[in-house]
Formats: sequence, structure tokens, C-alpha cells
Amino acid sequence: MAKKQPWGISLATVLLVINGAMTLLGALASLFLGALLGSILPSEVSGAVGAMLIFMAMIYIAMGVAYLVVSYFLWNRKTWAWWVAIILAVIGIPLGLTSLLTLSLTGVVMFALNIVVIIGLLQKDARKACKVKLKF
Repeated sequence: MAKKQPWGISLATVLLVINGAMTLLGALASLFLGALLGSILPSEVSGAVGAMLIFMAMIYIAMGVAYLVVSYFLWNRKTWAWWVAIILAVIGIPLGLTSLLTLSLTGVVMFALNIVVIIGLLQKDARKACKVKLKF
């Protein structure tokens, strides 16, 4: 019989999947916006704007895939996935804070998700399940 999954791992995994899906949707939005602006803006401007939006979309795609891959391995209690999930969440906090300045609803949601991911992963049972040794 399999061990019961700690609630911190379950919560963090679900939230990382949501974060990954939202990030991939952001990539699609960047690509759509790039195509839309490319058809509206003059060709001198649309090339630079399109390149910037494609670059942003590639970053979003890489981060979205990273969230999904890490969530899979976190569910399987890999120590490295615990650390990468913490790092991704910590990186997401200042990004969410900047979105708070623009009152972006997505940014606010992602900021909150990252805080909850960290809280869930820092729970004693989650750390123990992933064999993470932290004392506090």
C-alpha cells in the first residue's frame, strides 16, 4: 500500500499545475497579441514588437513546462523537485508583486499561489516526505 501523500505536497503539486497552466496560457496570449499587433502596426515597428513577444512567449513556455515537470516529480517526492518548487515559487513572488502594481488579476493570483506553495512545502510532513532536512 502506498504511503499517504502529505497535504503540503498535494497542495503544492496542484498549485504548481495551475501555475504552469496559467503560464502556458500567458504564452499563448503573447503569441496571439504578437500576431494581432503584427497585422495592425507598421512593418518597421511590428518586427521588433513581434520578436519581443515571441521571446516572452518562449520564456513563458519554458517556465510553464518547468512548473508541470516539477509538479510531477514533486508528487513523486523527489528531493530536487522540492527545492526547484521552492525556487520557482520564490522567483514568482517578486514577479507577482510587480503585477500587483499594475493591478493584474493574474499576477495577484500567481502571487498568492506562490505564497501558498511555499507554506505547503515548508510543512514538516512535506519536508520529511521529500527527505529535505531543514531545522526551524
